[in-house]
Amino acid sequence: MFQIGNGAFTAVLVPYIRLRLHGTAGDVGFLIAATGAGFLVGAPLSRRLFYRVHLRILAGTSLLITAAAYVGWFSTSDLGGALTLAAVTGMSAMIFLVTRLTCLQRLTPGDLLGRTSSAFSAAEAGAGLIGLALGGMLAGLAGLTAAVSAAGLAIAGAASLAAILLGGPLQARLATPR
Repeated sequence: MFQIGNGAFTAVLVPYIRLRLHGTAGDVGFLIAATGAGFLVGAPLSRRLFYRVHLRILAGTSLLITAAAYVGWFSTSDLGGALTLAAVTGMSAMIFLVTRLTCLQRLTPGDLLGRTSSAFSAAEAGAGLIGLALGGMLAGLAGLTAAVSAAGLAIAGAASLAAILLGGPLQARLATPR
């Protein structure tokens, strides 16, 4: 669900910059750079949070922050606000992405890790492609606001699933660092 929502936001990035920000190609670069800066902050932060915050809270909260930051970013017509929200989006998304990858690596037996990681990556790429197609189609049919809302709901839905499915025995298996 996260990758579908993320793909939809990617599909509407250029129309958003053109129609809401009345921006230029340079603004695309600035927003992508701000997202990347958020990734750089989120990566080491995720390591610190992984063993300090319950898995369901970490995954769910990082996804909710990502959804809210994305929707705020794609709803503003102010470049400064968009840059700030792009950085928050990158940071919180990276915390989720590192968390889910760490869980996959820690819970998969070593002799299955390569195959499991490959299958997981292929499924994520497929979900992102679906999100790109759906986001573009929805924006074309119902408008940018509808596409942004649907993408935000997909990521918020992922947060709800994380809060429901993660924890208990899974949390206990991840409790100690390797």
